[in-house]
Amino acid sequence: MDDALEATVDTLHARGVRCLIAHPERHAGADAADRLAALVARGALVQVTAAYLPAGDAAPTMLDWAARGLVHVVSSDAHSARFGRAATVSEGLTALAQLPELAPHMTWMAHEGPRAILAGEDVTPPF
Repeated sequence: MDDALEATVDTLHARGVRCLIAHPERHAGADAADRLAALVARGALVQVTAAYLPAGDAAPTMLDWAARGLVHVVSSDAHSARFGRAATVSEGLTALAQLPELAPHMTWMAHEGPRAILAGEDVTPPF
């Protein structure tokens, strides 16, 4: 993540487009949480890959981001339902549900938020 991403989010926001930042775990540098917070403050939402939430090197960082309200959508990162990575998010959502800050909002994260994004509605995370 760099200044160019922030500028792009600002430009799109000025045009009435809300951004969904995907795969921030791939850019988890020392200042990633601060950069994500700045993007969220600009109106962006953040999507992480479910498979990295329950375990692995990225899990502690991503769970920290989630506890700070910097994760809004969980995806499978599957590119096909027939081959490659599994198109599941349940284990990631289960990991997030263990966080006291997010436990009350799992229905929003799993259903309401994604539905509103797909419907083109205004999306305001409840956390």
